[in-house]
Amino acid sequence: MSEHEYRTVAKLWEPLEVEIVKSLLKEAGIPIFIKKEALGDIYGLTIDGLAKVEIQVPPDKMEEATNLIASREFIHDELTEDDN
Repeated sequence: MSEHEYRTVAKLWEPLEVEIVKSLLKEAGIPIFIKKEALGDIYGLTIDGLAKVEIQVPPDKMEEATNLIASREFIHDELTEDDN
């Protein structure tokens, strides 16, 4: 399965939250793909969505991933079903 077949399970803007969610999903054995704008990392830009990180998982893991992320009260950003 390619990353193009993955669906967005969360949109995050805080780097620490991104790392926590990545670890949480990987620990549960859920494959992930991180989609983000490279300019945000290269230049440290956070305007106009450049800091946004989309965490994507295979469609058959959406429910499990959503439940895992939702169980963490410290995650304040957007849980989503793929906007595409």
